[in-house]
Amino acid sequence: MLKSRLFEDRRQEQVGNLMEQFAALPKKVPAIRLLPMSGKDPEFEGKRVEEVQNWFRHTLPNIDYNFKNGMDTPAGSLILFQFKGSVIALAILGNKYLHSAPENESYKGAYQFISSSIAVFDPLLFEDVRGVWSELKSFNQSTQKLDVQNYWLLLELLSSKNFRFVEYRNEEDFQQSMERVNAPFPEVEDKPKDLIETRNIIAHRQSWTRDPITAKRAIALAKSTCEIDHTHKFFTSSTTGANYVEAHHLIPMEYQRDFEKSLDVEANIISLCALCHKKIHHATMAEKKPMIKDLYEERKGRLEKCGLEISSSDLLKLYL
Repeated sequence: MLKSRLFEDRRQEQVGNLMEQFAALPKKVPAIRLLPMSGKDPEFEGKRVEEVQNWFRHTLPNIDYNFKNGMDTPAGSLILFQFKGSVIALAILGNKYLHSAPENESYKGAYQFISSSIAVFDPLLFEDVRGVWSELKSFNQSTQKLDVQNYWLLLELLSSKNFRFVEYRNEEDFQQSMERVNAPFPEVEDKPKDLIETRNIIAHRQSWTRDPITAKRAIALAKSTCEIDHTHKFFTSSTTGANYVEAHHLIPMEYQRDFEKSLDVEANIISLCALCHKKIHHATMAEKKPMIKDLYEERKGRLEKCGLEISSSDLLKLYL
């Protein structure tokens, strides 16, 4: 009895730790479904896994997901998306409705997914998923029901698979997601990046995607040092084992509407210690002006290569 209770306490502790990482997901779900995606769908035909994951990141948060044959599953269910022999994304089902307009007769209805729950990760192969649900026989083109009791085992698996939500609720959430990225970083080439605009339909606001992988590459380039003062080493990150720094967009993302090319590029992302990051946001203008000017002079050439042209005086105005 004692061993059983200790095991259950330990299990609850593990679940609690995992839920801190997956805070945008509910602690319990009523059902889990494995949903196959057709490579013949015009939206995905001829596309690689990485391209379809970009669709999840930039498109699905703003549209409904059409279906030809709907799933019999309640709102709040966890949906795992299967594409080309692997599971590549997940989301929580918000609503389901049937189409009535003639132009949608090829699709019977659509799902609405909770945008803050949509996430991508390193693709899970069949062996990975079978490790969580041993009863799973194969990936096929039919929706499959998965045992909800293994929800926490799935999260445990995803914690080592470069898991990242496509939306970030706040700055701290983004920084934590950036730290968790664990992937090889190719050599960075400063060049213009096309702008990807997203819209939060519920909040009726315009926003732009920030990619934690891009931020992590910028941090790697800076060798996890504070670019204001390389001697700023206040503590070691428990996630990376390196000096803790944060990613800061020199030209703030909130001004993306004023630029034709994306501000979410390595050239525009500065590695800062937590103190300097707070200072550049919240200090008086007299205190943060020298920081901004020095960073601008260091990055001006790289910014121009990325199609981002701004004067020092105009940049300072963005921090008023």
